[in-house]
Amino acid sequence: MAFTINVNGKPLLRHLAEQALATNHSVTIVLGASKDVIRPAVADLAVQILQNDGWQEGMSCSIRLAANTITTDALLLMVCDQPHVTTAHLNALIEARNDSSIVASAYADTLGVPALFDRSMFGELAALGGQQGAKAVIRRHHDSALSPCRYKVVNWMWTRSRMCGNSSVSEKIHFIFPVTKSSTERRSTDS
Repeated sequence: MAFTINVNGKPLLRHLAEQALATNHSVTIVLGASKDVIRPAVADLAVQILQNDGWQEGMSCSIRLAANTITTDALLLMVCDQPHVTTAHLNALIEARNDSSIVASAYADTLGVPALFDRSMFGELAALGGQQGAKAVIRRHHDSALSPCRYKVVNWMWTRSRMCGNSSVSEKIHFIFPVTKSSTERRSTDS
């Protein structure tokens, strides 16, 4: 199996890692299936790599690994198959945080990732199982009027022309890219 998704002539994972790095926060990539094929795409970038040996279990295993390993104030979870994510959007999520426990992206009549989770949410992220992703935590708190979780929504503008800015947030935030088997099998989508 080859890692064949490309954006502007470079692997999608590298493109997304560069978008995250431009926010001036730490970036961690969780690798599982095909790690030896995927790792070279980001080998020269200033990112931390976590190896998910339980990748067969699904997305939840990568998220649990991150939630149990990273010791920062918040995690901004991304997936590696969203080519239109920009630094500007990631900065908007970070800047919207304030006292919110979750800041989620809104698109296609849903809430999802990229999404920022405050440390108070790490326990729920670590409790995910099977194919569950972060959307399960977002939904749980969005649908419950009694939820103690405060959340915000940042509309995801799919524009490539927005300028990339730097975040003024001084908190330590990690970006996590769980790379799953299914996300490495898609066709090339040069944009």
